Amino acid sequence: MRLGKPLEHLQAALKASQSVALSQQSAERFTAVARQLCYAGYLTFDAIVWANSVKFISLIPTKAESALKISLRFWLVGIMVGQFNSLLKVGRVANLI
Repeated sequence: MRLGKPLEHLQAALKASQSVALSQQSAERFTAVARQLCYAGYLTFDAIVWANSVKFISLIPTKAESALKISLRFWLVGIMVGQFNSLLKVGRVANLI
């Protein structure tokens, strides 16, 4: 369900923070955790925007717009951190070859 998805990302962030495989790569661990936290934040604020759009909750227009902007910022930062994490992984694998 759409509303439980942020909890899955929080659980993934917890697993990434405790990962033995990433224990030596602190930057990879940080970016993996940050990406999951950003996605959880995005989905949380997106759920607020969705609840407002279906009239489940009633937000004043400025608050609804603010929630949308925060949601999109979490999404953008999550994508950027994810890309940085991928670059770190590529660099690590290139050094192993």
